Amino acid sequence: MKLKPEAILELLRTEAVLLPIRKGTKAPTSKGWSTLAFGETQTPRYQASLERAGAIGVLLGSRSGNLCSIDFDDNEALAEFLSLNPSLAHSLRTTGRRGANIWLKLRDPYPSTFNFQHNGSPAGEWRADRSQTVITGRHPEGGAYQVTVNAPPMLVTFKEINWGELQGMKKCHIDGINGLDNKETQILKITQKKGVGGRARSLVERIKGAERALTELKGQPRLAKLYRTFIARKFAAQQGERNSQLVAMTTFLFRATSEETTAALVLFFYDLNQDVFSDSREMHENEMRSHLDATRRTWLESLGKEERRHYMVLVEISRNHAAAFRVCRELAGEDGTFFLSCAELGKRIDLDGKQAQRLLGQLVGLEIIKVMKKGTQHRTIEQDGEKIVQPGKATDYRWLLRNPCQP
Repeated sequence: MKLKPEAILELLRTEAVLLPIRKGTKAPTSKGWSTLAFGETQTPRYQASLERAGAIGVLLGSRSGNLCSIDFDDNEALAEFLSLNPSLAHSLRTTGRRGANIWLKLRDPYPSTFNFQHNGSPAGEWRADRSQTVITGRHPEGGAYQVTVNAPPMLVTFKEINWGELQGMKKCHIDGINGLDNKETQILKITQKKGVGGRARSLVERIKGAERALTELKGQPRLAKLYRTFIARKFAAQQGERNSQLVAMTTFLFRATSEETTAALVLFFYDLNQDVFSDSREMHENEMRSHLDATRRTWLESLGKEERRHYMVLVEISRNHAAAFRVCRELAGEDGTFFLSCAELGKRIDLDGKQAQRLLGQLVGLEIIKVMKKGTQHRTIEQDGEKIVQPGKATDYRWLLRNPCQP
């Protein structure tokens, strides 16, 4: 029996991104499924697609609260693994045609998806960011996915997991994390799908990396200007302060820009200061994604009933519409008024001026905002034989749904 979306979330005990699976396959139907956020899956249209789907998968990793799964194709490997990790026998477990998936929640940095072997043969897969596991519905080879251990996913650190003889290579470092304790009895074979982190980089390498990041940022004028305005003037990189700064800037940027822009700017903060920070870039990104999800949830909870209704409609239209809603709402003062130019909105959510103008016009048409005083365009005029620059003025708007500063 296929579980309903709300039952799956209750089972997983986290706001996981659920994915409709194409009939007769294990492949998600959604384009860009690996970058979906939880809020995007809560629209009526998306929920209907989950109801219609023959099976439902779960996006793993930071976008689902650091939920990961260990997929075993080999029952002997599963039995051996559980003998080494008896506590994990009580974690959520599901099965398809063969083997099983053990579901876990990670509380520390963890590696990207990788395959593992047992007795020299492929035996399964560790699944994390940008991977998914089908949890309910019809298996493509017949039969149904079932819950065999009905318990919450256990909260663990990656280093607590004892892999026994399932992986290889002494001194195995995965994405900069030492996943093993280097005992001779834990020499495992790992096939990474995405690069291996390897040794720690020297200070010289990190300085050169920061210089390359600066060159890259200069090559993206829109992001460079936003970085100067929103980050460089507010945050100075300091050892021991990376996480607290990440939290502060992610919270602020979510309300001021699109989510894609927020992620790009927060990652540039690390890249430009990698000579200062000792934590890995992967840790920085995982923490950013996790806090971005938490910020989104908190922000959604702060919306009034009418605001939430309008916002969910815009989410269905596009991410740009949702981002414009957030920017306008957060700019509005105590009386609901604010000023905003098309160029400024376009810069914040990566649109050209005409696209931003059209989007603002749509928000006006939906009676989310109202034009109070129309702005003027930047222009150059000739007066008394001299060219005079007349700067443009932003349009004055009023937020109509409610006073965003009210408690």
